[in-house]
Amino acid sequence: MSQPVPDMTSNYQRYQVSTYLHPFRSLLVDLSETTCLKTRSSLASLASLARLVWQDVPPAIISDICRQPQDTLQRAPTCRKFIPQRNWRYGNPTFPIKKLVKYSPKYGYSRLFNFPYAGSHWRPRMNTIVIQIQGVANPNSSTNPNSTAAAGVYFGRDSSHNISFVLPSYMQQTSNRAVLEAALVALKEVVDMRQTVLDPRWKEIIIMTNSDYAKQGLTKWIWNWERNGWNHMRQRNNAISHVDTMQQLQNIMTYMEKTCNMAVRFWKVGREDIAGADGLAQLAMQMRQNNDLAGALDMMGI
Repeated sequence: MSQPVPDMTSNYQRYQVSTYLHPFRSLLVDLSETTCLKTRSSLASLASLARLVWQDVPPAIISDICRQPQDTLQRAPTCRKFIPQRNWRYGNPTFPIKKLVKYSPKYGYSRLFNFPYAGSHWRPRMNTIVIQIQGVANPNSSTNPNSTAAAGVYFGRDSSHNISFVLPSYMQQTSNRAVLEAALVALKEVVDMRQTVLDPRWKEIIIMTNSDYAKQGLTKWIWNWERNGWNHMRQRNNAISHVDTMQQLQNIMTYMEKTCNMAVRFWKVGREDIAGADGLAQLAMQMRQNNDLAGALDMMGI
């Protein structure tokens, strides 16, 4: 039995239509998060869904109703997960990471390889950069004053863009904070590279990490934090760890996605798959410990 067409002459009846549309709006939001739709500028789609229920409701009125909650939303969650197992272009079954990612001495960074179309040869995706990040801490404690954390950013073997550093003392000395700082440094390096390279056609930045905290935080939780408001998330009752770094990461990823037309993806891998970044982080940690030891010996006059 078809739904009756509501009379649109009163605000109360307009509210009723808005209430009826709510399940469709929620469904659309779920679809955008699940299928990685980059837009929630879906008033036309939502109007089409509504017209299946009320054939004679003017689309302009439906769009006006749907626009009201859109004003309160920040923006649609962009899919930032990279899961090669879900795409046939990376092999069936999916090839090992050593075959998926290869370093290019010509360009000075690693690229992703794939089958661009059915029946094609195995070839690089020219518009991608693959970066490994890692954060380590010894001891890994936010309360231990003797903790030291370091991070590594690895673009490839002998790449001039490889970076390793020790976290400043004012930062929390944990591996979670270190890996977030590594992600921030990696993205800033890509932005700088894009401004200096003559033909920057990069469309996809893939960041490899073994940190579930970084992957979940930057692909899932960060949208709720942005929607709730960063200042609100800094309050004592709602405080999240590393909120300032999270906000910086969200800002630079938004800039890359909207202004530079680049997608940022996070790829959860094992620690053995990011040996390059892990080695850089460990090297920075070792150098810091050696410097501390040398300083202690100098103070002792040895």
